[in-house]
Amino acid sequence: IKEKDLGQAPYNVKYIKLFSGDPHAEGRNSLCKQVRNHIQGDIDYSEPKRLYGLTCYRDTWYFGVLCKNSKLWKNHDKRPYTYSNSLKINMAKVLVNLAGQGNVEKRMIDPCCGAGTVLLEGLFAGYAIDGSDISWKTARNARANIEHFGYRADVQKCAIQDIGKTYDSSIIDLPYGLYSQTSPEKQLDIIKH
Repeated sequence: IKEKDLGQAPYNVKYIKLFSGDPHAEGRNSLCKQVRNHIQGDIDYSEPKRLYGLTCYRDTWYFGVLCKNSKLWKNHDKRPYTYSNSLKINMAKVLVNLAGQGNVEKRMIDPCCGAGTVLLEGLFAGYAIDGSDISWKTARNARANIEHFGYRADVQKCAIQDIGKTYDSSIIDLPYGLYSQTSPEKQLDIIKH
């Protein structure tokens, strides 16, 4: 922080509490003050032009520009193709965050991608994520949804056992049997693959 020229605009620093019981949360004001002491420029507590975030996760400290309350991802609700049983975008975002653990180098796949909700959230978060679906029409609709928002991803029409690449994680919203025939045995087969 000392080496960077961070004080171009009126700024402030905010500690981000990531979980209940965060051991640094109680001393957050002192931590933020220590950081502010190393940034040249004017501090604006009420309406900063630039807001920095500070947090600690798994014994690693993180600091950077805080993009707070960006609702851009909610635009994905307005995708051209969706199904009544499509995964909700907020749940897709949670699943992507759990699978990726903040490491955008991880390669992910949604092998039952449906309309591509998980793919949209993964791409929005910066992950390399592919998709597939056993239905050609559904895979086509997922590609259309992705292209609608200006993203690019490999979405194939294929069954899970025919996927030839390897991935670090897989996010699967199992078929419910509402629009495609399924059974507990078929669902177990998907999980195995």
